[in-house]
Amino acid sequence: LEKTIKERIGDNTNDSECISGMALGVDTIFALAAINLQSIKGHNTRLVCALPCLGQDLHWQQQDAIRYGQILKLSDEVVYVSNQLYINGCMQARNQYMINRCNVLIAVYNGDRRGGTADTVKRAQKAGKEIIFIHPKEIAPVVV
Repeated sequence: LEKTIKERIGDNTNDSECISGMALGVDTIFALAAINLQSIKGHNTRLVCALPCLGQDLHWQQQDAIRYGQILKLSDEVVYVSNQLYINGCMQARNQYMINRCNVLIAVYNGDRRGGTADTVKRAQKAGKEIIFIHPKEIAPVVV
């Protein structure tokens, strides 16, 4: 997944501002891809971590919380969309912040109409943003 994301970011431009919502899974991999792109000569990539609330990682496993902290330290900018602990709507507010700030949305999306990714894709479409879709089947091995 990280390789595919790096290719899509790299295909888009050599001057990128990558915004990650820093959730576990794809958001974390996206942030790591952006960090790795920073080491490529001629690739000017900034990583912005858009956090939905204070303590996003409070209930995560220790290894995930440690990785989260390391990514935040390596990022170019950390934005707290809410200055409170988790409250209803903070994830959606974070997603809207990312849509408002981005030119292109890269979405790892299987087409399901439910959930945070589906909501973000709908909001980005409504805002007229360009969307690059990566279907999970492109990156995940098929288990028979």
